[in-house]
Amino acid sequence: LERMLAQAWLGTVVSGSVKWPVSGWKADFNVLPSLIEGHEAMAMKDILVKAPNDFDEDLDGVDKMLTYEFIIASAGAQKAHDPIRERLRQKLLDITLPIIKSRIEPFVKQRYPKAGAVCHSMIRRYLLHERRTHNTHWDIPSYVSVVVSLDSAG
Repeated sequence: LERMLAQAWLGTVVSGSVKWPVSGWKADFNVLPSLIEGHEAMAMKDILVKAPNDFDEDLDGVDKMLTYEFIIASAGAQKAHDPIRERLRQKLLDITLPIIKSRIEPFVKQRYPKAGAVCHSMIRRYLLHERRTHNTHWDIPSYVSVVVSLDSAG
């Protein structure tokens, strides 16, 4: 854990933009190919594979499909405070907080100086027999959204 706390991210950034499908609005994005290390992604997946029933199956607001998500931390979501899953949540926080504090927050603050604190962290599951996509959408309450893939280690 101490090694992860001290390790800042110094990788390559690939930047671009995508035109919004209907309105023509343009969204800028950055891809950080090696933001997390393989062992960090594997540690999270090892924890989550043992907890398949702890993912919420609410209807998604974007596409009305089941969410298959686990909220790690949230300023407002009640599900981030359920005592039954607190032990699982803490295991994930032990891995994700150092990544957020030492890599994600410094990058976001540099690119988006007006960005506030990280206020929501979750894991969404995409399995072959479940949902496989999440359509293009705008995270309305978010000034900046960060998506990390655990399958590509970054």
